[in-house]
Amino acid sequence: MPNSMNIVPPVPGTTPGPEWASDINDILTTTIAEHNHVGPNGGVALTQAAINIDDSVNMNGELLANSRAVQLASQGSAPSENGTVYNQGGNLYYKNSSGAAVQITNGAALSGVSVGSITGLAASDGQASYNSGVFSWEKTNGNQYADMNAGTLKVFSTSDINPIYGTVISQPNTLTANKVLQLPDINLYLPTAYPLIQTQVMSIGTTGIMAASPVYSDIGTNNISTSFTTTGTSLVSSSIVGSGKCIMFVLRPTDGGSSAYLSLKNNAVSTEDTPIDVTLGLKIGGAYTDGFVQAYRAYDPVVYTNAAGGVRISPNFTFFYQPPSAGTVTYELVGTKSSNNYTVNLTYYTLDVIEVIGGLNGGF
Repeated sequence: MPNSMNIVPPVPGTTPGPEWASDINDILTTTIAEHNHVGPNGGVALTQAAINIDDSVNMNGELLANSRAVQLASQGSAPSENGTVYNQGGNLYYKNSSGAAVQITNGAALSGVSVGSITGLAASDGQASYNSGVFSWEKTNGNQYADMNAGTLKVFSTSDINPIYGTVISQPNTLTANKVLQLPDINLYLPTAYPLIQTQVMSIGTTGIMAASPVYSDIGTNNISTSFTTTGTSLVSSSIVGSGKCIMFVLRPTDGGSSAYLSLKNNAVSTEDTPIDVTLGLKIGGAYTDGFVQAYRAYDPVVYTNAAGGVRISPNFTFFYQPPSAGTVTYELVGTKSSNNYTVNLTYYTLDVIEVIGGLNGGF
């Protein structure tokens, strides 16, 4: 009868004695002793039911090939051997050649402890991507960008090589509630240096964009160092050519205020019990404007005759005026007072007349 090892046994009652013994010897010493359960005549292949492994299996440096999957039993501690992959507590680990246990998974995601991944990203619809020099942080399959919480942010120029200095965006104080910085629908660019400190007007157009060029031009400077006794005295009188651009009148101390003053001298023998008002009014085109300076109010017999006793006008009295687009317009600074018994001294003041490039129609 054919069999997996192609053994032909002697036939009882037929095979003679010497041949019988020889056949049995060949079967035992050659065919059975040398069989390896590998066909075609090595015997029946062994199945897993025929194998009972009770010790480590030495693969002699060979691959474990064509395995559909490897199932690792969960254990409470790392194995003693280095260079091993194992399951501990339901997570995948690798024990390196130094004996350090490297955790590879953490639940349903990669372990951020070992590979620097973002906790919770793998279990969400979000993704972090990099394409053509741009990092993107998205939260819903690439359809929406994700919010971000961060501390101080330092922004560098994308064109610099190995930059050292950048723009630092930080929150310096502890807040009790969230604050919102909402950007307008325009392009914003950070300056390359701190702006110069100026005392002039800034022009902003109707689109919300600040002018990059100078926004003013001096067209007149009038130094004032005078006195007047009669009310309605013209202290400054000049004219401007209408251009349709905004004109700014600024009354200021000439030297920053150290010597500038307004004082009174009593010209009468008798005293007055009513308050003395001194005003400086601005006339444009022969008519007073709505803006004026009420510079001083006092009761006699206090009499001021010098800078130490004088009163100072507000350092920057400013008035804006929109002239016509053509023609000449006159302007005057007129001094008035409520009593002709006093002489008013006005010293070291300047009336500047400035043309604002932006104009009232340009954003004021």
